[in-house]
Amino acid sequence: MVSALAKPIPPSLTALGRQSLPSRIEVRDDPYELRQIFKNDFFAITALYEYGGEKVILKVHRQASFLLFPLRWVGCLLATRERTAFERLKDVVERAVGMA
Repeated sequence: MVSALAKPIPPSLTALGRQSLPSRIEVRDDPYELRQIFKNDFFAITALYEYGGEKVILKVHRQASFLLFPLRWVGCLLATRERTAFERLKDVVERAVGMA
């Protein structure tokens, strides 16, 4: 929860700059509605979308420029790094889920 005294974050320090996430996304032709933004910082924005009790997390890495320097490449680099980490953990997660 953000306190009433907290200063708003300048757009240049958020992942999407002055843009915002869509209020609705489609996953497998189902319309998911934005419910909550968990984090919006310099590197990424992470949010919860929901449809009929099903939930998905959307994470968008850096898209906005900073001080006139394009930083979309930073977002691509971070997304690749994160995808690689998840791929390495895939077997661990599958074994853990299979044990439950």
